Amino acid sequence: MKQAIVIIAIITSIVLIGVAIGFQLDQPKQVEPVLSGIGGSPYNATSTNYATPWTDVLLQEGYGTMGSYIVTGVNTTWFDILDATTTNVNLRTGGKATSTIFRTSIPASLAAGTYTFDFAFTDGLYIDVVTAGVGTSTLTWK
Repeated sequence: MKQAIVIIAIITSIVLIGVAIGFQLDQPKQVEPVLSGIGGSPYNATSTNYATPWTDVLLQEGYGTMGSYIVTGVNTTWFDILDATTTNVNLRTGGKATSTIFRTSIPASLAAGTYTFDFAFTDGLYIDVVTAGVGTSTLTWK
């Protein structure tokens, strides 16, 4: 009789442990998207208005994530987004060619809307203005 109680207790323990492990494995996991966040930090933003022309600018040095480009009015500026700190190839780390740091180009004729890029950069986020113009827009990055 004692043996039967011990065997039942062991089987019950194994079943309860299995159920507990099953509940743990069934819980959803919080997973951080690879490119959508550098440590959950908030996005930075810079905006232009209809009276101020765009100029070349280094928005951030080092690594980060380009978020989006939001066009709220007429866009008349054509610019390239580079993973760099400068457009001068002689001043870049390792003399990287422009073709290796080019991320995307924003045309002057872009319609109003939100354009999500969500790409990582490692050297910096540099805006290289090809054709200066004005427009009401916002760039986000972190």
